[in-house]
Amino acid sequence: MALLHRLEDNAVTGADLAFYALTDIAFCHALIWLHQLHKRVRVVIDRKWVRSCPSAIESVELLIAAGIDVRHRNPIIHYKLLILTYKVDIFVSSGSANLTTAAWNRSDELLVQTMGPPGQYVAQAMFKRLFKRSLKTGPVFNDLSPTEPIGFGSEHTGYSA
Repeated sequence: MALLHRLEDNAVTGADLAFYALTDIAFCHALIWLHQLHKRVRVVIDRKWVRSCPSAIESVELLIAAGIDVRHRNPIIHYKLLILTYKVDIFVSSGSANLTTAAWNRSDELLVQTMGPPGQYVAQAMFKRLFKRSLKTGPVFNDLSPTEPIGFGSEHTGYSA
């Protein structure tokens, strides 16, 4: 997955993500690696969907346990947004793909990706506003207690770390 390789680039200075469905454990481990290198990592999730999927709960709990600032929004957030900052540029990826195996292996997805100087893209302002208006998730995981699947079409990856 090209996004995972971008995340593993040593030149990345920060990562901002807003995703409806996040179950890709390898992606979560790459975010944790960035965080352990003292690079900014901020994540906004859709709490309702996460609570409906055990592997999504596992993914979010991994991020929170590592000390990553994970937030959620009410009502639903349906974003699929990744912003990677570099020393002089930013990389923005957005589209229909969630961070799930289904998105990468079975679904027809649209991704729009661009790279250029900071401040050039509306995505940064959108994420900043979304993050500011979101509620902190955890570290007490009871706010991620499982619920019944909501069946909105995203599915878990079927594997874990």
